[in-house]
Amino acid sequence: MELLTRSLCLIPRSMSSACGFCTNRAMNTSSTLPRTRRARTDLDYEELRTLMLSGEVQLIDVRHPEELRAYGEIPGSVNIPLCEIKSALQMSEAQWESQFLMPKPAKYERNLVFYARGPNAASTAVEIAHRLGFKSSRRYPGGWEDYCKMTGQPLKKMIPHDVFDSCNHCYQDTTDQFFL
Repeated sequence: MELLTRSLCLIPRSMSSACGFCTNRAMNTSSTLPRTRRARTDLDYEELRTLMLSGEVQLIDVRHPEELRAYGEIPGSVNIPLCEIKSALQMSEAQWESQFLMPKPAKYERNLVFYARGPNAASTAVEIAHRLGFKSSRRYPGGWEDYCKMTGQPLKKMIPHDVFDSCNHCYQDTTDQFFL
């Protein structure tokens, strides 16, 4: 019993609050045994590209629609803003298909991938998905910025000058009224 007490003191604080099974497993695991590899949730560009070419990926962009208009999106992705991920993943299959025009991913689906412009929103989306039972979902942490860098696309969309010219003309007419 004294040995057990001493060994529990050596277990990190986060492990001591774990369930009994985890605590026992940690105590009985020898450092010479190979550790079980934790499931990877991150994809790099090459892995994402391979999945996209095979057509076996459900890519979800979690950015706000306004950001998509300004920046663009990875081809084949579906936009579900981060604030709507939870409710979207709780939809029935029929609701999902009618709203997103694609089959709803299964909870065990490994090729459900979230991305944003960078890693933060995608990480949050994966955490929400995991809590809702989509334990194999992953993220592309490089997001839109890495995709643009790897494909040579511009980060932001270019807006044609004629759009600005027509807007400037409108603003010029109205500002003259107020400032003259």
